[in-house]
Amino acid sequence: LIEARASSYLALKNYSDAIKDYDNLLNMDPRDSTFWKMRGTAYLGAKNYPSAVRDLSKAISLGAGPAALLK
Repeated sequence: LIEARASSYLALKNYSDAIKDYDNLLNMDPRDSTFWKMRGTAYLGAKNYPSAVRDLSKAISLGAGPAALLK
């Protein structure tokens, strides 16, 4: 449910709430590259570029696909 809510927040451009939900998801599973990629995308939308780069880099190191590289 948290993942669905986080995705909804992201789609609605409610980046701060999306980031909070992805924080929770990453606390539960820090090896999930998708959560890192999605939180990085939320940071990108919030114009927090250093955090976006950090999270997207982590996603790539965990095996995220080309979408993380493109961002």
